Amino acid sequence: MSTPPPTSSLTPPPTQTLTSACPECDGPVRFDRAPLAGQVARCSDCGVELEVTSTSPLTLALAPDVEEDWGE
Repeated sequence: MSTPPPTSSLTPPPTQTLTSACPECDGPVRFDRAPLAGQVARCSDCGVELEVTSTSPLTLALAPDVEEDWGE
């Protein structure tokens, strides 16, 4: 009589979606994993670029426009 192979007790952790409100349109902005401070995301409702300004609590602000410095 053969024994079945051992089963792994390691199971992946459940995925938790983090959500914050867009400061422009108040639509939900979702992150599949914990965002980093300074990370840029896009609102799926209005399309504006957002920057993560705080991770605890998760806070978003309009991302600053990137400007050319022309080597200065």
